Amino acid sequence: MEALQLAQLIFFQDGWNRKSMEDGTRHAFSPDYDARRFVGPQDNDTAEYLAKHLSSMCHDTLETVLDYPIMRGEGLENKAIILLYPKGSDVPCAFNVAFFWYLQDGTPCIHYGLFIVTPKHQRKGIQSPMGFVNIYLLLKKMNARTVWVTDLGRSASGSRHFVNFMSQVYPQPKIDHKDVDETKKHAIQLQVAQEFHQRFQKDAGISPQSKLRGMVIQGSNQAGGAVALVRANASTRSRQSVYNQWIDTMCPEPEDEVVMVGQFNIGQWIAREVSKKLW
Repeated sequence: MEALQLAQLIFFQDGWNRKSMEDGTRHAFSPDYDARRFVGPQDNDTAEYLAKHLSSMCHDTLETVLDYPIMRGEGLENKAIILLYPKGSDVPCAFNVAFFWYLQDGTPCIHYGLFIVTPKHQRKGIQSPMGFVNIYLLLKKMNARTVWVTDLGRSASGSRHFVNFMSQVYPQPKIDHKDVDETKKHAIQLQVAQEFHQRFQKDAGISPQSKLRGMVIQGSNQAGGAVALVRANASTRSRQSVYNQWIDTMCPEPEDEVVMVGQFNIGQWIAREVSKKLW
């Protein structure tokens, strides 16, 4: 789905308004899929519904259920959950759980969060639009034009996608993360990573025994970590070998994960995507 199609989807589709995009109302998302989106605390029935379907999709995809609070219908206070349904079906086939938060100084942040696409619906180009829509609508909710976004993992292809999707991304293959001057230049990204690691270990499936070293969480997937998810993501190598080599360098141990921090601005993103098509 192209950037302009996404913009049209969000800005012009009848019935898409903030309230109906936070209360689980079902809307057309694309020719093949509908979407429901739930934001913040939910009543018991809705929390149980979400737990049932999130855990089911997780098991269908990873052959296990991740030990995240959301899989039990818990910890929904700062979560934005978008579910995709095939047309004509009441059984969801994909989801993104993002969460919104603020630095101590009030700077808005969003964690890109957990993506699960069940096997039958993979490679259909739905993951990026899900993430785009969720982030954009969170920007509106937070009354922000620009937001810092975090991503956590050890997927080479996921890292390449994040670099292409965001601006001011740190760390990334083009930047020497061991260079002291580069570290000083990216102090805000380091601050975001530090607060993220301190505050959201349980929400992000990070082991409580982990240590943040620069932008790498060492031991993220020891006891209490999201081992199954990382095993699945580790197999997603990139077509660009530089990202494969970079992930191997950043995360030499299988328990390690890298925190990538980038900035998202809807206007700049659309302008960048349009320029790619024109030039």
